[in-house]
Amino acid sequence: MGVIRKKPSIVLFGGLWAPNRCEHLTEFLIASGYYVSGVFTDFYVTRKHHRNILTRAINRLTFRVFPFIELFFKASFSDVIYILPSNVGLIHQALMVSRIFKNKIILELYDSMYTHYIENKESHSINQLDIEIVKQDNVNLNPKNEKIAIKEADYIVHIARYELDFLSRVLDVDISKNKVFIAPIFCSLKTKHQRVFKSDGIFRICWWGSFLPLHGLDYILQALQLLKKKNIKFECDLFGAYSAGSRAYLFNKYKQKIEQEDLNSHVRLRRDLTFADGKLPDYLRENCDLALGVFGETLKAESSIPNKLVEALSMGIPILTRSSPALREFFEPEIDLWTCQPSPDSIAEALTQIFYQKSYAVDWNRTREKVLEQFSIDNYKNVLESILKQVRLDF
Repeated sequence: MGVIRKKPSIVLFGGLWAPNRCEHLTEFLIASGYYVSGVFTDFYVTRKHHRNILTRAINRLTFRVFPFIELFFKASFSDVIYILPSNVGLIHQALMVSRIFKNKIILELYDSMYTHYIENKESHSINQLDIEIVKQDNVNLNPKNEKIAIKEADYIVHIARYELDFLSRVLDVDISKNKVFIAPIFCSLKTKHQRVFKSDGIFRICWWGSFLPLHGLDYILQALQLLKKKNIKFECDLFGAYSAGSRAYLFNKYKQKIEQEDLNSHVRLRRDLTFADGKLPDYLRENCDLALGVFGETLKAESSIPNKLVEALSMGIPILTRSSPALREFFEPEIDLWTCQPSPDSIAEALTQIFYQKSYAVDWNRTREKVLEQFSIDNYKNVLESILKQVRLDF
């Protein structure tokens, strides 16, 4: 007896650039009874310890050809091609196949490559070597691909409407509101902030993230230098993303900068604790008076909600971040958190006000409850169900 499918069959297509999001997407689809297969492009990348001239040549061929062949066969059995988060570079392959088999294409943008790379290329805050490093870290950096993907996809999932509207303007592409579904970033942290403010007499500041210009790490260091001149008793832990190669260069660059500015006694650049191993949340719970958000004067910083903002607030940790219009999509900045202008002087002044407990009052427990509700895995799954319901109606 043949199987009568009551729900769409879906092929997931792309690399696992956002593994946590991909994990919950796959889990939801399977648990909800959808027929699911995958074409995971990472599988065709040669492992580093096997690389030589021959394997590199083979890899260039296989990475372009084999995923397309696999997609071609699997798409012939599927109703939907779901382009995984941060894989806009695969839109051309998805479009070629969908024109043959009439698949619907769902594009989950998640992170705009335009705002990451193009602005960095034009920015004076990052030198040419840094640009090349950023470029090498992601294969989806061509803004033309992003424009085509946004225009041609049948449905778009993105983390914020403000950023999508912003992309629509800068990429000069019209986006039908009927095909847009907003699924904010989510955080599954259960850790609750425990530290009493300056309980040991020291103002303990924490920052975590990568070294992209959107974070404004140079501004942070300049602000901390001003704090030091004011004789404010503080310590700051900077947990920077580190790996061999490009990120190691950036890590060492900022390590040298801390030494050159004589901040060693107040600032520590660390790589020993991460969210992945679960040790960083535990440390922050007990040792962080204030988290620092993003302070870059970049398109990305102005138009998006940073992950660290949601991470800090989901734990109930007070946070200071740059003021931006994107915040108002989900927050009341003058009530829910602390903000300042993206400049060393403004950051230093805000930190001083917080140190002396003269900043405006924020009910951090109330903000935490808001974040846990809006930026949740359940919310993400509800949005996915809405999209797939629309897919069924459109067939």
